[in-house]
Amino acid sequence: MNKITRPLLLLVAAFFTDAALPAVPVVVDDRSSHKAQVALVGSRITAMNSIADAGDAGELSTELLRIDSDDDLDESVREYLLEAGIIAMSRVTPDDQARRILAEYRSRPVTVFVRMHEEHGEAVIPLYDVAAAARFTEQNWDIDQAAALVQAKLASGQWQPVSFRTPPAGLSIERWQAGSVKAFQEAAVQAVSIHKTALLDALKNGESVGQLIMEVAVRTSDPVLFDAVAGHTDAALVLRAIAKTTKHLNRSDATTFLKRCAERPDVASAAILELGSVATDDYATRAWLLQRLGNADDGASAALALSRLSDQAILDDVRNIIEGDHPELHRLRAALVLRLSSLPAASVMRRQLIASTKISEPVRIALQ
Repeated sequence: MNKITRPLLLLVAAFFTDAALPAVPVVVDDRSSHKAQVALVGSRITAMNSIADAGDAGELSTELLRIDSDDDLDESVREYLLEAGIIAMSRVTPDDQARRILAEYRSRPVTVFVRMHEEHGEAVIPLYDVAAAARFTEQNWDIDQAAALVQAKLASGQWQPVSFRTPPAGLSIERWQAGSVKAFQEAAVQAVSIHKTALLDALKNGESVGQLIMEVAVRTSDPVLFDAVAGHTDAALVLRAIAKTTKHLNRSDATTFLKRCAERPDVASAAILELGSVATDDYATRAWLLQRLGNADDGASAALALSRLSDQAILDDVRNIIEGDHPELHRLRAALVLRLSSLPAASVMRRQLIASTKISEPVRIALQ
């Protein structure tokens, strides 16, 4: 290792962990040879996965300790096995020993790196990160613990919306809420649907229960709950709801929901694009999209939605807009529909319009 590479590795190691720096970092230069090495211990990975599937946290903890103390293992292979074993451990219910072991691994320094040869130079990056795997597994344990607590409350009918923001001791609010969402995804539909009114009231009173309402909305295909998501939650959650609309709502309810979302500037484009998927034989929605072409903010999204409809009738409507008495922006967006359409008839219509004397020069240029 040259005088430049070693200090660089030490700095990289320091960046990825707060623990003391490793004495001798390992750099994998020959990845083919390394793959052959780890293939030889594939049976140990299989064995750890089998132990995890059986839910035996004690035996899996013991196997991790065996690996860590096995002096016959190459450093890179040891870290590979530890990382894989710790990730497998995320699937078991932890006992005290498992938690103690992962608490120790949480600050383990990165010692195995791989050299990457990129277009603009060489980079040395971590290949295995036992500490990151330990933090991932601890997070999964906490989320599963939270989910089990919430499921028990749901099953007994004792769950209340206010509990979503009041985690028990030892659990962070983030993991508690992630576990609560998981519980709502996995509990019986009846166990969560009975909380519809309480959740809606909580949302109106300022409680941040949008994620839970979203889960109940999806599981019950309830348009009232979808509407609550559209009106009272942040853009990220509304975008998730938009993506699920056509699968979980009938066409009429989906159209109503998406049109409401289209009035929110932060999600309008996504809603309009999704409306295109319900406009195949819905002439009222087609007319709405044609009118939306004239919107300065999201008319281009309407153009894309319309261009995906394989229907000559849409092209005729677009031509009428281009040749009609409409604002210039509306006609330019109509021209964009023809530019984006994959229909052969759209290309023919563009050539005809370009040669026409009925259109303005800006629209003619937009059609080219």
